[in-house]
Amino acid sequence: MINKLVTAFIPSYNYAEYIEDAIESIINQTYPCWEIVVVDDASTDSSPETICKYQERYPDKIRAVFLTKNVGQAEATNIGIAHARGSYITFLAADDIARSNRFSEAVEILENYPDVGSVFSKVSFIDSEGRSFQPASDIFNREVYNLRWQLLEGNFLCGTSAVHRLDVIKSTGGYNRALSHVEDFDLWLRILDKFDIIRVPQVWVDYRVHDKNLSAIGSSGNEMRFGMFYETAITILGAIQRWPLESLFEFKFLPHSPERKYEEAMAKIKLSNHCLSLDKKFFGKPLICLGMAYRLALDAALLVPENEQVKELLNVIYLCMGDSQRARGQKSIKMSDLSVYWKIKTPLRWVKRQVVNFKSFARQ
Repeated sequence: MINKLVTAFIPSYNYAEYIEDAIESIINQTYPCWEIVVVDDASTDSSPETICKYQERYPDKIRAVFLTKNVGQAEATNIGIAHARGSYITFLAADDIARSNRFSEAVEILENYPDVGSVFSKVSFIDSEGRSFQPASDIFNREVYNLRWQLLEGNFLCGTSAVHRLDVIKSTGGYNRALSHVEDFDLWLRILDKFDIIRVPQVWVDYRVHDKNLSAIGSSGNEMRFGMFYETAITILGAIQRWPLESLFEFKFLPHSPERKYEEAMAKIKLSNHCLSLDKKFFGKPLICLGMAYRLALDAALLVPENEQVKELLNVIYLCMGDSQRARGQKSIKMSDLSVYWKIKTPLRWVKRQVVNFKSFARQ
């Protein structure tokens, strides 16, 4: 029998109508070795009273931290991590419900696969009354065919479904408090710097959908904020910068061989084109990801200097930056002319040209 402690961290903020169900779902786990750490982020409803009731009932299993000032999800989570004692930790939202087999199945996987830092599951959806339903938009249960590459398009892992190794979470430094929208996504990508992440087909959590979290599943009911887009973009760029090519692509040839250089150049071209696509997706014009696209294209040019795809990609990037003269093989545009270019809205011709030139390559 595996008897390693699992810490269930529950961040609490004004979810008095739901938090009792969340706590009960941990108490009812088939896996016996658990503890609950609740960090209440200065709730103004009756959440603290409910938490205290359970803390008194299970003094050896439930601990709580009551903050007097609201610090936000990232900092509250870091406080919860600091108070965790388990070998494993799970983040359960105060409005969600864990299935009873969650800990037993997750611990078995993590014990058998030491290279896995975190294991996520699929989710089911419940409404504010606890009734099952299927939302029109469901990002959490999409098919996984290449997890790392798919995460370079944006987050689709449900944080409240995961079980992590606590030492892995601590080694990453926890949540980045400078992020307001994608602190969990940023953490997943940093875990992948040194460990694997898997998502199992089982359902380990009932994800509650209500007025306060509609945007989390892609609903148009809540308008998304601009910060979500630029934080997602910069988080993805960080992963592209940190991850070795071998973690994203399979190479057939030996390192340093001419054939391997060509493979690596094609990989960098694909990543560069992906960066341009991210700018199109998030901003509709060249913006945050353009610099990384340029850097990757230059790296590819160093590997295969005379390659036509690299040359064409660089021309697309020159156009994106407003240097149409260099894109035509001429000297770079004068700064005085560039200032005029940037005073108007960036034209979208770069999008059309990018799609035409790289559509066939992206299918490979």
